[in-house]
Amino acid sequence: AVRTTTELPTQVINGPAALEIAEAQKNALVVCDPFEGEVFEHLKALKCRIVGPQCVLSCLKLGKAIPKADYPIYSIAMRNVVISCSSVEKQERTTLHELVHMMGGRVAKDFTAMVTHLVAGEVGSKKYHVAVKLGKPIMLPEWVRAAWERGKDCHIDATEEEFDQYKCPVFQGCVVCVTGLD
Repeated sequence: AVRTTTELPTQVINGPAALEIAEAQKNALVVCDPFEGEVFEHLKALKCRIVGPQCVLSCLKLGKAIPKADYPIYSIAMRNVVISCSSVEKQERTTLHELVHMMGGRVAKDFTAMVTHLVAGEVGSKKYHVAVKLGKPIMLPEWVRAAWERGKDCHIDATEEEFDQYKCPVFQGCVVCVTGLD
Protein backbone atom coordinates (compact mmCIF):
# COMPACT_ATOMS: atom_id res chain seq x y z
CA ALA A 1 0.00 0.00 0.00
CA VAL A 2 1.19 3.49 -0.80
CA ARG A 3 1.08 6.01 2.01
CA THR A 4 0.79 9.69 1.30
CA THR A 5 3.33 12.08 2.74
CA THR A 6 0.72 13.42 5.14
CA GLU A 7 0.77 10.01 6.85
CA LEU A 8 4.54 9.83 7.11
CA PRO A 9 6.22 11.12 10.23
CA THR A 10 8.56 13.93 9.18
CA GLN A 11 10.99 16.16 10.99
CA VAL A 12 12.75 19.21 9.61
CA ILE A 13 16.27 19.66 10.96
CA ASN A 14 18.50 22.63 10.22
CA GLY A 15 22.30 22.47 9.87
CA PRO A 16 23.36 23.02 13.50
CA ALA A 17 20.77 20.52 14.81
CA ALA A 18 21.88 17.94 12.24
CA LEU A 19 25.44 18.20 13.56
CA GLU A 20 24.13 17.18 17.00
CA ILE A 21 22.85 13.82 15.69
CA ALA A 22 25.00 11.16 17.34
CA GLU A 23 23.86 8.02 15.48
CA ALA A 24 21.80 7.03 12.46
CA GLN A 25 18.22 6.03 13.16
CA LYS A 26 17.30 2.62 11.80
CA ASN A 27 14.49 3.47 9.36
CA ALA A 28 15.18 7.17 8.94
CA LEU A 29 15.56 8.68 5.50
CA VAL A 30 17.48 11.96 5.38
CA VAL A 31 16.72 14.23 2.44
CA CYS A 32 19.76 16.46 2.10
CA ASP A 33 20.73 19.24 -0.27
CA PRO A 34 23.46 20.09 -1.11
CA PHE A 35 25.53 16.90 -1.17
CA GLU A 36 28.57 18.68 0.26
CA GLY A 37 29.65 20.54 3.35
CA GLU A 38 29.92 19.84 7.05
CA VAL A 39 26.35 18.61 7.62
CA PHE A 40 26.43 16.24 4.64
CA GLU A 41 29.83 14.82 5.65
CA HIS A 42 28.64 14.38 9.26
CA LEU A 43 25.50 12.47 8.21
CA LYS A 44 27.52 10.42 5.74
CA ALA A 45 30.07 9.49 8.45
CA LEU A 46 27.19 8.31 10.66
CA LYS A 47 26.08 6.08 7.76
CA CYS A 48 22.66 7.72 7.61
CA ARG A 49 20.47 6.77 4.64
CA ILE A 50 20.83 9.99 2.63
CA VAL A 51 18.97 10.91 -0.55
CA GLY A 52 18.67 14.11 -2.49
CA PRO A 53 15.42 15.88 -3.29
CA GLN A 54 15.75 14.89 -6.97
CA CYS A 55 15.85 11.22 -5.96
CA VAL A 56 12.59 11.61 -4.04
CA LEU A 57 10.90 13.57 -6.85
CA SER A 58 11.98 11.08 -9.54
CA CYS A 59 10.85 8.09 -7.49
CA LEU A 60 7.45 9.72 -6.91
CA LYS A 61 7.17 10.56 -10.63
CA LEU A 62 7.99 6.99 -11.68
CA GLY A 63 6.14 5.29 -8.84
CA LYS A 64 9.37 3.57 -7.76
CA ALA A 65 10.64 2.87 -4.26
CA ILE A 66 13.46 5.04 -2.99
CA PRO A 67 16.61 2.93 -3.44
CA LYS A 68 18.47 1.56 -0.43
CA ALA A 69 22.23 1.80 -0.58
CA ASP A 70 25.27 2.11 1.66
CA TYR A 71 26.06 5.47 0.06
CA PRO A 72 24.13 8.71 -0.51
CA ILE A 73 21.92 8.87 -3.62
CA TYR A 74 21.16 12.33 -5.00
CA SER A 75 19.23 11.22 -8.09
CA ILE A 76 18.30 8.04 -9.91
CA ALA A 77 19.70 9.15 -13.28
CA MET A 78 21.83 5.97 -13.43
CA ARG A 79 19.51 3.59 -11.59
CA ASN A 80 19.83 0.85 -14.23
CA VAL A 81 23.50 1.45 -15.00
CA VAL A 82 26.53 -0.61 -13.99
CA ILE A 83 29.82 0.90 -15.15
CA SER A 84 33.36 -0.32 -15.34
CA CYS A 85 36.24 2.02 -16.16
CA SER A 86 39.23 1.56 -18.43
CA SER A 87 42.13 3.87 -19.23
CA VAL A 88 40.96 6.44 -16.66
CA GLU A 89 43.41 7.94 -14.14
CA LYS A 90 42.91 6.70 -10.57
CA GLN A 91 41.81 10.04 -9.09
CA GLU A 92 39.32 10.66 -11.91
CA ARG A 93 38.06 7.06 -11.66
CA THR A 94 37.39 7.55 -7.93
CA THR A 95 35.40 10.71 -8.70
CA LEU A 96 33.44 8.95 -11.46
CA HIS A 97 32.62 6.04 -9.14
CA GLU A 98 31.33 8.44 -6.49
CA LEU A 99 29.16 10.31 -9.00
CA VAL A 100 27.72 7.09 -10.41
CA HIS A 101 26.83 5.95 -6.89
CA MET A 102 25.20 9.31 -6.13
CA MET A 103 23.07 8.84 -9.25
CA GLY A 104 21.88 5.42 -8.10
CA GLY A 105 24.21 3.44 -10.37
CA ARG A 106 26.64 0.68 -9.54
CA VAL A 107 30.32 0.17 -10.24
CA ALA A 108 32.16 -3.03 -11.15
CA LYS A 109 35.94 -3.29 -11.00
CA ASP A 110 36.00 -6.16 -13.47
CA PHE A 111 34.15 -6.19 -16.78
CA THR A 112 31.52 -8.88 -16.24
CA ALA A 113 28.19 -9.67 -17.90
CA MET A 114 26.37 -7.40 -15.44
CA VAL A 115 28.24 -4.29 -16.68
CA THR A 116 25.99 -2.14 -18.88
CA HIS A 117 28.49 0.59 -19.86
CA LEU A 118 32.26 0.93 -20.17
CA VAL A 119 33.67 4.36 -19.35
CA ALA A 120 36.91 4.67 -21.30
CA GLY A 121 39.52 7.39 -21.49
CA GLU A 122 40.89 5.87 -24.69
CA VAL A 123 40.43 2.86 -26.94
CA GLY A 124 42.45 -0.35 -27.07
CA SER A 125 42.34 -1.87 -23.57
CA LYS A 126 41.22 -5.45 -22.89
CA LYS A 127 37.98 -4.14 -21.35
CA TYR A 128 37.44 -2.00 -24.44
CA HIS A 129 37.73 -5.00 -26.77
CA VAL A 130 35.39 -7.08 -24.61
CA ALA A 131 32.83 -4.25 -24.53
CA VAL A 132 32.98 -3.96 -28.33
CA LYS A 133 32.52 -7.74 -28.72
CA LEU A 134 29.53 -7.71 -26.37
CA GLY A 135 27.99 -4.62 -27.97
CA LYS A 136 28.08 -2.63 -24.73
CA PRO A 137 28.02 1.17 -24.95
CA ILE A 138 31.46 2.72 -24.48
CA MET A 139 31.25 6.21 -23.03
CA LEU A 140 33.69 9.01 -22.27
CA PRO A 141 34.21 10.08 -18.64
CA GLU A 142 32.44 13.36 -19.53
CA TRP A 143 29.18 11.34 -19.81
CA VAL A 144 29.12 10.78 -16.05
CA ARG A 145 29.76 14.44 -15.29
CA ALA A 146 27.17 15.61 -17.84
CA ALA A 147 24.53 13.28 -16.38
CA TRP A 148 25.38 14.53 -12.87
CA GLU A 149 25.01 18.19 -13.87
CA ARG A 150 21.84 17.64 -15.92
CA GLY A 151 20.23 15.44 -13.25
CA LYS A 152 20.62 17.93 -10.40
CA ASP A 153 17.48 19.87 -11.30
CA CYS A 154 15.22 17.47 -13.18
CA HIS A 155 14.49 13.80 -13.72
CA ILE A 156 16.74 12.29 -16.38
CA ASP A 157 17.89 8.87 -17.50
CA ALA A 158 21.60 8.85 -18.37
CA THR A 159 20.98 6.19 -21.03
CA GLU A 160 18.71 8.43 -23.13
CA GLU A 161 19.72 9.52 -26.65
CA GLU A 162 20.64 13.04 -25.53
CA PHE A 163 23.79 11.51 -23.99
CA ASP A 164 24.90 9.74 -27.20
CA GLN A 165 27.25 12.68 -27.81
CA TYR A 166 29.42 11.21 -25.02
CA LYS A 167 30.02 7.89 -26.78
CA CYS A 168 33.73 7.15 -27.08
CA PRO A 169 35.05 7.99 -30.57
CA VAL A 170 36.68 5.07 -32.39
CA PHE A 171 40.14 6.70 -32.38
CA GLN A 172 39.96 8.25 -28.88
CA GLY A 173 43.50 8.56 -27.50
CA CYS A 174 45.13 7.25 -30.68
CA VAL A 175 47.81 8.96 -32.69
CA VAL A 176 47.24 8.28 -36.38
CA CYS A 177 50.30 8.55 -38.65
CA VAL A 178 50.03 8.46 -42.41
CA THR A 179 52.97 8.08 -44.74
CA GLY A 180 53.48 7.59 -48.46
CA LEU A 181 50.40 9.52 -49.58
CA ASP A 182 50.59 12.08 -52.35
